Amino acid sequence: MGRVVLAGTFEIIGILVLVTAGVQAVVALTSSVRRYVTFARRSESQNELFRKRTDIELEVARVEREQSDLTWNGPRKFEIAKRVYENLNEDVCSFYLKPHYRKEIPPFRPGQFLTFHLNIPG
Repeated sequence: MGRVVLAGTFEIIGILVLVTAGVQAVVALTSSVRRYVTFARRSESQNELFRKRTDIELEVARVEREQSDLTWNGPRKFEIAKRVYENLNEDVCSFYLKPHYRKEIPPFRPGQFLTFHLNIPG
């Protein structure tokens, strides 16, 4: 009878060992899957951030390229498009200029200035 009890005990211990190993395998597998899913999500987020940054950089480059197409160095001719008097005495007026070559001019940037060469008779 002692041998039967001992054999039954070994069977129970074997089953417990197998169950414990199975639980550990499931926990390890679940943990691995969770890490993979987290890694995949993080990678997708990083890829999306990279795509957005790339789109921004491309847009900045496009705008800079368009502005550089409008810029120039050296003198350019302008014509007076209109003159507006700023006071009742008509001793202060504003001149609105347009490029002689009829192309668009770049938008004003802080710190920029124009230098004028005027031929004034007398």
